[in-house]
Amino acid sequence: MATLTAEATLNTTFNFSTGHHLATAKSTTVHTTEYRKPVAINRVTVSADSSILAQQPAVIYNGSSSEFQITSNFQSNFADDGTIISLVTWIKPSATIGGTTQGIFGLFQGTSDQKGIQLRIDSAGSFNGTLVFGNVRQIYGGRAYSHRLYSTFFSAGITNWTCIMICLEVGGGSSSVKHMWYNNNNASPTLNPSSSSGFTTSGTLYPVIGNNNGGGDFFNGAIGPIWMTDEEIDFSVAANRQKFTDVGSTGGIADLGADGSTPTGTQPKIFIKGTATTITQHGSLSIGSGTITRGNLTNSFRGVHNV
Repeated sequence: MATLTAEATLNTTFNFSTGHHLATAKSTTVHTTEYRKPVAINRVTVSADSSILAQQPAVIYNGSSSEFQITSNFQSNFADDGTIISLVTWIKPSATIGGTTQGIFGLFQGTSDQKGIQLRIDSAGSFNGTLVFGNVRQIYGGRAYSHRLYSTFFSAGITNWTCIMICLEVGGGSSSVKHMWYNNNNASPTLNPSSSSGFTTSGTLYPVIGNNNGGGDFFNGAIGPIWMTDEEIDFSVAANRQKFTDVGSTGGIADLGADGSTPTGTQPKIFIKGTATTITQHGSLSIGSGTITRGNLTNSFRGVHNV
């Protein structure tokens, strides 16, 4: 706060010899005006600005080389048939989706293996622009899904954030628990294939954001926090969705808490968030001695706006 002070004096006397008024200083009137200094927003230091702009930090992936990876094994909670996974994240593509397969998030076997669990936007044939989540396995030297939930109704604009909510019992057969929502819209997903076996993974499951863990399918745009755990959340219930996002369709983010425990009361297994230089795991699974790769990441000035 700053103060501006203006002073004015006024006193007059009449001189009978000249017939003029003479002005002399005698009294002082003080007028005070207060104003607030403008707050400077640093467009680079997003972490410092997030409180000013009422948003949560997000990271931009450049569509060609960006990557986030933790070489810590998160296999134990997500490795077996019958695992129920609830996943929430926020994306804002830089261009209209479709035409290019883009990896959003996954747990992969090793540092460059494409087998594992993946959320991605697909581009193959009739799947162009489709949101896909499921188990990716190796088959005849290529990739295929043994258990996949997908939606051809999904859409994500380039102006507002899109909050994606998925709950899937992977490897649970055709009767698997399955929900897929985006900005409070039911994506009306299809479960196909719906194998009830073959999901069990071996080795490691490393979390990766922004590509397919094999040097391709790079995401082009901004990705917000990743929230994922091994328990069922019924996203068809509006009150459950509103623990994560707003009641409308602008993709806002609710207060998830420092460790992600606010929505359910339990810390999720995976809660990855932060700026381009600080993004890390805040969930219950330990990084331990694992290493973090933050490759060619930049800050998104317009983060995910708070609800």
